Amino acid sequence: MAFQLAVGGRLPEAGPVLDAVRGRLGDILAWLEPASGGPGVQFLMSPAYTDERWASLPGVDREDVFCFCKRDDPDWSARCGKTLWEDTPLRGVLGEAMCDRADLVLAVWDEDVTEISGATWELIQLAHKERTPCLWLSARTGAAYWSKESYYEPLSDEGLKKLCTAHKARAPEPALAEGRRDPLLALGARLRRRFLRKYDALKPETAPEEDHILQDGFSLEEERAGSERVRRGILARYSRFDSAAISLNGEYQAVLYWRAILPFVASAFLAVGFYAEPLLSVTGMGSTPRAVLAGTGFLIHGLLNLYVYFLSRNGSIQRKHQAFLQNRYIAEVLRVLVHLVPYGVYADLRDVCGGSEELRAGLQEMTLADEPDVQRLDGRTAHMALVHIHEMLADQIAYHKAAAARLQRVLDQLDKLYQLIFKLGFALVILRGFLQFYVCVSPITGKIGAADLNSFIRSAANMIALMVPAWAAYFSSKISLCNFRFDYDSHVRTEDSLDDLLAQVDTLLAMEDAVPVDVMNNLSEELVRSMIVEDALAWERKYQSATVTQL
Repeated sequence: MAFQLAVGGRLPEAGPVLDAVRGRLGDILAWLEPASGGPGVQFLMSPAYTDERWASLPGVDREDVFCFCKRDDPDWSARCGKTLWEDTPLRGVLGEAMCDRADLVLAVWDEDVTEISGATWELIQLAHKERTPCLWLSARTGAAYWSKESYYEPLSDEGLKKLCTAHKARAPEPALAEGRRDPLLALGARLRRRFLRKYDALKPETAPEEDHILQDGFSLEEERAGSERVRRGILARYSRFDSAAISLNGEYQAVLYWRAILPFVASAFLAVGFYAEPLLSVTGMGSTPRAVLAGTGFLIHGLLNLYVYFLSRNGSIQRKHQAFLQNRYIAEVLRVLVHLVPYGVYADLRDVCGGSEELRAGLQEMTLADEPDVQRLDGRTAHMALVHIHEMLADQIAYHKAAAARLQRVLDQLDKLYQLIFKLGFALVILRGFLQFYVCVSPITGKIGAADLNSFIRSAANMIALMVPAWAAYFSSKISLCNFRFDYDSHVRTEDSLDDLLAQVDTLLAMEDAVPVDVMNNLSEELVRSMIVEDALAWERKYQSATVTQL
């Protein structure tokens, strides 16, 4: 994907400022290394912000120019290879779209807010607002500045080189599971599925023909075949990352399930080690077999703890965990962009990518590579986009609502069992204390089988006092360590957020073909904020906090 360079301001016909512009363009091309297979440069221009002389600079070919035009702008088709027409009188809408798409804004500004009716100053301000890297040169002094935290930061060649180098990264590929599968993790996955199936909480498999985003039943009309090509390309990439994430998620969920149930399992074997000998003596079993059984309980308890330790240090699981995060995150980004980019609506990916220019460049390559030469964003196109956004939001709300209902069933059952077993365990621990006091004050004589009755009662009471609280903790750990509570809260919050967004879309759809295109940029930001940044960061925090290194 070409380096996206938005340019603005008036170029002088000659002089040191023009030489400085050419020098900066030369630096950018040298660091991108297009001759050695690196990306070239695509120039983002607009009659509202860009002087015509930019298109005449040496090395700027017509095919390398992408033009953003608003209503009543002059026809620049002779100067550019690709054009986006937006049916709006507001140049700020174009400026936001340019900054959202741009990797860098390069402007020549005479430090006067009235230049071209303040257009260059406005573009620099929009870049500052959108946090798009901006390099501007003073038409008065020829000095170059970064516009980041302030508008007059000293230019760093190293910073510009780093920005160009980051863009040379290729589009990410789905990370796939590697290595042999741990048989205990396979067992954990089966136990988890069995547990969820018991409470009718297992997520149903969605057939491709029922998955809204994968449906091929609708397409853009014939005159927009190029946009349909973009949509299908994004869908194909979404499917690859989505399927890879699903395959990796099962193994990691098995790790989390083991983390929840292993303390109870280990406690059971610990109880065998401590109390097998005195309790089994009632059966007449010899002392040697009872000692072997007790030793086996201690051994398995130790091995389980050792397994947990090595599991927490397993580099393969860590890599699969990170691979799952990457696959799921990119799939969710593509899920949103497939409803925006084919219509000529861009989203600010900087928030989405957490400041990673490499990831942002890769996502742009995946979503913009197939774009048509001409796109028109008018009221009718905006209405079509809103229809599909509405379908996606309704589909996502239904998904989150169903997921929350499934998890609510699990939480209700686990809470109920935890409360019951906890109260029972508390009562038994108190009873055990009284019983221990009683047999110490008034020892019980007699035997039960070959076992001393006094010793048998003490051992049985101690084992019950150990196992029943551990049983209660077993249910509470499933709630917390398997993330059922966190998942439920996340689904409910996301459903509420999407409900509000759906109400906005309904209001806009009521306007039919009179939808103002100016609102699409704001709507794209709301979509990104609700479905990617807030939701995806929530589950990323969840999985990071539940990392196996905490085992």
